[in-house]
Amino acid sequence: MPLNAMALISFLSKWLVGIEDASDLSEEQRQILEHILMANVETDIFYSTCLALHIQAEDGGEVEDFDRAIECARQAQQNIPKEDHKYPSFLRSLGISLQHRSEITLSGPDADEAIKFNLEAYALLPDKHDDFPLFACSLGDSYRNRYELTNNVADLENAESYSYHAVEVSDHEHPDASVYHHYSLVLQAKFLRWPCLDNISECDKAIENSELAIRCHLGVPGDNSIESDPSKLASFRNTLSNALQLRYEMTGQPRDVDLAIEVAGEGLRTNPGKTMTLLLNQALGNAFIARFERTDQLADLAKAKEIFADVTKSLPKALSYRIPILTNRSTVLQCSFERTGNIADLNESISILESVDWLKAGSCRLVTKAAGNLSLALSCRYRSQGSFSDLNDAIEILISLLESMDRRDPIGLGSLNNVSLLLMWRYARQGLTKDLKLADAFSSDIFKQEQRYRLVYHWTTRSKVLVELSKTERRRTAVIKVLDEAIEKATYAVPRLRDDVGDPDHAIYLEQSARAALAKWEYCRSPVELLKRAIKEFGLAAKIVDEDNPDRYEYLFWRTEAEMQLPADTADHKLAIQHYQIILRSPVAVNSVKVRSGHALAKLLGTRGDIGKASDILMDSVRLLQDVAPLQVELVDRQFLLAGFGQLISDTAMVMAAAEKPTIEIVQTLEQGRGIILSQILDSRSDLTDLKKKYPCLALRLQKAREALDLNTGTSVKFATTKGSHSYMRRTPKHLAAQEFRDVISLIQSKTEFNNFLRPPVEEDLISVSTLGAIVLVSVGNSQAYGLEEGKEACAHLLHNGTFTTVRLPGLHSSKLKSKSKSFRLALEDIRVRPDTASDKLKDILNWLYEVVVEPVLISLKFKKPKDRGEPLPRIWWVAGGLLSGLPLHAAGRYPPSPNSPADNAFDRIISSYAPTVKTLLYSRETLAKASPPSVSLELERDVALMIAMPKTKGQDDLINAETEVEYIRSLLLPSGMDCRVLREPDVESTLQALKFANYAHFSCHGKSDPRDPSKSSLLLRNCQTRTLDVRTITRQHLQSPRLAYLSACQTLDSPAQDLREECIHITSAFQSAGFPHVVGTLWSVWDECSMKVAVRFYRSLLNDEGRVDIGGSRVAFALHEAVTSLRAQGADPLKWAPYVHSGC
Repeated sequence: MPLNAMALISFLSKWLVGIEDASDLSEEQRQILEHILMANVETDIFYSTCLALHIQAEDGGEVEDFDRAIECARQAQQNIPKEDHKYPSFLRSLGISLQHRSEITLSGPDADEAIKFNLEAYALLPDKHDDFPLFACSLGDSYRNRYELTNNVADLENAESYSYHAVEVSDHEHPDASVYHHYSLVLQAKFLRWPCLDNISECDKAIENSELAIRCHLGVPGDNSIESDPSKLASFRNTLSNALQLRYEMTGQPRDVDLAIEVAGEGLRTNPGKTMTLLLNQALGNAFIARFERTDQLADLAKAKEIFADVTKSLPKALSYRIPILTNRSTVLQCSFERTGNIADLNESISILESVDWLKAGSCRLVTKAAGNLSLALSCRYRSQGSFSDLNDAIEILISLLESMDRRDPIGLGSLNNVSLLLMWRYARQGLTKDLKLADAFSSDIFKQEQRYRLVYHWTTRSKVLVELSKTERRRTAVIKVLDEAIEKATYAVPRLRDDVGDPDHAIYLEQSARAALAKWEYCRSPVELLKRAIKEFGLAAKIVDEDNPDRYEYLFWRTEAEMQLPADTADHKLAIQHYQIILRSPVAVNSVKVRSGHALAKLLGTRGDIGKASDILMDSVRLLQDVAPLQVELVDRQFLLAGFGQLISDTAMVMAAAEKPTIEIVQTLEQGRGIILSQILDSRSDLTDLKKKYPCLALRLQKAREALDLNTGTSVKFATTKGSHSYMRRTPKHLAAQEFRDVISLIQSKTEFNNFLRPPVEEDLISVSTLGAIVLVSVGNSQAYGLEEGKEACAHLLHNGTFTTVRLPGLHSSKLKSKSKSFRLALEDIRVRPDTASDKLKDILNWLYEVVVEPVLISLKFKKPKDRGEPLPRIWWVAGGLLSGLPLHAAGRYPPSPNSPADNAFDRIISSYAPTVKTLLYSRETLAKASPPSVSLELERDVALMIAMPKTKGQDDLINAETEVEYIRSLLLPSGMDCRVLREPDVESTLQALKFANYAHFSCHGKSDPRDPSKSSLLLRNCQTRTLDVRTITRQHLQSPRLAYLSACQTLDSPAQDLREECIHITSAFQSAGFPHVVGTLWSVWDECSMKVAVRFYRSLLNDEGRVDIGGSRVAFALHEAVTSLRAQGADPLKWAPYVHSGC
């Protein structure tokens, strides 16, 4: 019998490794060995060998061990006659081994075979046989195992039927503990399928049967069971611990979770073997985290983190063990992040789940639950960091999983609920109706299921969707109907909390109930009881959350905002001030909530006459804005995080002026709040020459941190679905690089000679930058909100020749500015279809701008006096935020001109340039100053001029003069010694490659601005339907020595996104951030023939007496002024000559 000999040798050599003498053997090992050694018949040897191999496999938990046990059992099944009394036992043993291998490998065929052999064994065994309960129990357990893989309810029903039958036919005087143990497992699976208070009896029975299993095991004669089979006893305790946790999560009874921890601990103290130690540690960690979620005790969180960190150090290969452990550790890390705000925990949580080989794991319940957790973690990071890619990935994961889910299953219902919430977030971000419709469909699908399937949070989610749906209704009756249903759904959740006052989501249910009531109040403005209800429920939500939980302060903020909507004579302003101050003092409140609280508090203080205190609070709020949009998230995400804070910047400048703060402080505060994203980009591009000389190690660390932040890499993560597979990109986390960047900057700034490194401009910077001309920062606040008198809303802060002056602009009001800005947008829409109408609107706006902004500034600077012939015009750099940033200040004037004062306009008095911020202007000048001049004697070191011509663009009008324009410019530049490189209709990739080596770049093409996402504003090249040269792409470029970019395209300086006006995100600023110190762009759509005339005249004006291009001093701004003057002299309307602007030094 060679197979038997080989099996025995394999078993003995591996099972007895490390045992020096017989005294080291356990009682069970002695019995098995004696059975093997004393066997005289083939059947006994087969049976004993199979049993030994199976025990070895269970203890080790490795697939290879089960392979050997199954191989031996299959051989036995083939060689032992069916009439043999032990044949059913061989079948059962084979079925159990196949089931256990299926649990490890998540193999469906193994699960099917396990049922097949267990069914055959069950059918062969007589009902009265002593082992019949065990056979029925094994069959039930094999059905339970397949249910976990397939989610087929029929399997769960079969599992319950056979397991219950095993208990019924057991000898209750001499019961087998395993029967109760397996019945408990089935009952737990059944409860997890329908987890609600109505089914809590299933949980009770599971606990009762687990306790029976332990008592039966401990009641074995001789009372030495603990020593003889610690693994089995530990398994029973593990099952009991899990059952107690289930009941605790539903009822919140502290005794259950305390006992779950105690039972798991007892199991670990018996040294139960490798596999059971793993499972018991998992149960113990889960119990600690369950208790933490209700009690908020950080000691429990710390213990859970410690346990799972230890467990994951020695993970088995088996996916059935790996995936739950990794999932649970990920959950613990998510809890840790939500509680402490440590982003490293959240990133690790995501990385852990992304590391799983999901395709190998298949699409069983275990995988869908884990993938659902990954989706939750990604959505959590989205809420924290604003990373839109995380939100999209989270949604796509859930939608792909729903393809293969039973939507009546709790995991399926949970996925429906979660994807509805995530779609609502994406709808709030993008405003796409399809997302709202999907959220409506998914959330309403939950309510098509039986009542028992619904959980409290399903009602809350449905309420949120209904509130948003109400905003899409046009008829008042329809709106009110939808809002009433939203209130009804939200209200349902709150009374249910009486059954479980410790529910960790209690505050969330209260919050949504408050939001639903508030939504109806804001629409109907009555009855006031709705508003009072919202105030009360927001307040309750804040009260039940601990002081060191960030959510507390968000609830408190919304409670106070609701309070401020009460009539003035009933609103408690003193209490509101106290609440805002509590939020501002909190070390854990989210920065965006602090900023909004500071803004609201300043308004309250202003109306009470404390304008000085209001000013200080606003200044602090502006400083906090830097941390609202962290470096580690993408440009588009930083835009989203900063949207809506623009008014804060303007209000701060207004209140500071009212509080008579020095102009330099106002300018520095404006610099801190404006162009935050652009400032972050410039910080990552700043010159390190001086730093390298003095502190080379710090310079190297900073350079590496910059490079890490610039990386945009990742790996693909794939999931199996019933329709194939789904994948998304696992992106490389940048939080460590961002932290390193901040740490190195702090170290550099600690050095005396570099204490201003990458800080907002200091006084000496502002003095130096104002020597070449005047810099004018304009801001328009909302005086009424602060109780300020009319005429104090707007100011121009002037920097000129080292002096700083604030000039009030009494004629500039925020309401009028909004009206004129809207009129300007309408004029731009009329340019092609109704040019005369557009021209009239534009002239009206230019007249108004001159009267309320430009003329007072010119008078203050003494620039209004006409210059003598030949005397150069003075320069002004306009740094205008908010709605003013998109208006043509450089062309403001009286149109038609007055006969008595024909030059009563900005264009004839000054040379205008634009700058997003003073810091940008400083950066441009430093970049130009450090750019090495070319050596014309060396061919390879000549200046390179890149010219792009796009005469035809799919979906756009032809630019019939584009090629002619480029050829004219080329003919002008070639004699100057430039290396002129022309690309005709290039794609983005070839353009970027050529741009790396270009000193001068000229684009003759179409451009477009994106009103929702300014980072998508772009130049249109070949294949623009699939990819454009957009702001995000341009800002990522590292160019060698750029000097001038001329964008002969439409709307390159236009940034129509209302919520991001202070950020100045447009194509022109993108080229500046890429390193071009001079950029010529346009404010609106231009005429093809005008573009060519202006461009050719511009380059001709740049040539010096020696025929070479000279961009020194103010030559670029003067060249554009001359080119536009030439077009203007031909009688062109402002509509045609005014869009061309210079941005830069």
